[in-house]
Amino acid sequence: DPALRTACTGADDLDDETFAVRVSAVRETFEECGVLLARRCGEDALLPESEVRPLETRYRADLVAGRVTLCDITAAHDLSLALDVLVPFAHWITPAFMPKRFDTHFFLVPAPADQVAAHDGEESVDSIWIEPRVAVADAQAKRRPIIFPTLRNLVKLARSTSVAEAFERARREPII
Repeated sequence: DPALRTACTGADDLDDETFAVRVSAVRETFEECGVLLARRCGEDALLPESEVRPLETRYRADLVAGRVTLCDITAAHDLSLALDVLVPFAHWITPAFMPKRFDTHFFLVPAPADQVAAHDGEESVDSIWIEPRVAVADAQAKRRPIIFPTLRNLVKLARSTSVAEAFERARREPII
């Protein structure tokens, strides 16, 4: 929704496609794990857990079902989506011969300090906090099934030894 541009931080210089991809990333993050990358208009800090959980309770199911939009939520609660915190990390497109195709962008985002991520039970059915290198080792040892694109993203992420290094690499390395 082009009207959503005014309810976003970091959207001014984005072309329409990049804008749509970033808004989609914020939406998917909220839908799938209950983390909302948004601020009160005019504020710098991302919303705290105490403000996100009531929004999740009220809107998450309706957002997934298409009964409410992010534009509706931002307008009703004086929010600005934090597109400026998204750092491009990877871009995967399924091969043309696949019956179901995806064109998916991945971003690194600093996790809001006090928001609690929780899988939605539908698209995301389980969650665990684990170091990327441990997840890769588990996949290689057949202890944890991880689909190919996720595994490749984890391998890329595991090259960094800290969150700061991962962000620095993502900002300087081209996305292939």
